[in-house]
Amino acid sequence: MVGQKVLLFILFCVYMFKGTVGIYLESPISGEQVCVGTGSGFSKMGDSSYHYKRLYKQYVDCTYVFGNLEITHLKRGQDTSFLANIRVVTGYMLLFANEVDVPLPSLVFVRGDMRFMGYTVLIAMFNNVPMPALKEISGDLKYYNPSCFLDTIRWDLIVRGKVIKAKSSFAHRNCDDCSPECEDRDGQSHCWGPGPDMCQTVPLIECDYVCHNATCHEEGMLGCCHPQCVGGCTDGWINSACDYCRNFKYQGRCIQDCPETSYYIGEDCIDLD
Repeated sequence: MVGQKVLLFILFCVYMFKGTVGIYLESPISGEQVCVGTGSGFSKMGDSSYHYKRLYKQYVDCTYVFGNLEITHLKRGQDTSFLANIRVVTGYMLLFANEVDVPLPSLVFVRGDMRFMGYTVLIAMFNNVPMPALKEISGDLKYYNPSCFLDTIRWDLIVRGKVIKAKSSFAHRNCDDCSPECEDRDGQSHCWGPGPDMCQTVPLIECDYVCHNATCHEEGMLGCCHPQCVGGCTDGWINSACDYCRNFKYQGRCIQDCPETSYYIGEDCIDLD
């Protein structure tokens, strides 16, 4: 409780006095760059130029979005490389009405603490959304067809909820093929884009049905990862062996909540003293 009050106070101060810089907090432990997300939904902020500048300032250099990631109404020619470092989104992700590709090459985890129209991720755009590092969406996903590469993805390995593929009014498009290097052992290709660096990594082992969030490091019940792990682990049922943490990290261990004598920045629990 003490830690939560400290964090809320820090966020309030930063929100009230922030300037034009997109980074609001930096973790002294991991160096995580934490920015505050938005809650605008489908709305557009001013004209296209102003809207783009606001998004750029909001997310440039950010690695950890505290809240929702909403990328909407981007026009042709607008550079989206400012999103390249985003690794975690604690709320929902909305990608809507963008006329450019929206690459999120570092995105690992969308936690879904908040939902948009019931979804953790909603993608309603014609262009590509490369997310080659994505390990988990904690909730439901909805995306609109036609979407060339999203249709090849093994969403059952990522989404911890329903996957809804909706029809759109977009005309049919000719799609590039996945790289031959993206074929799995059954001869099916899964990729986020046309290059060999865009392959979806499909695990060669099948997790036991008792494994939380379908994550494991080897077959059988003893190979299950700890429930606080995201994306896999190096040892079974141990919260210090996670590839990524679901909630918070304290002294090398992934945990549900930070100790009361600490506060958090991003996923890092930081002792008050």
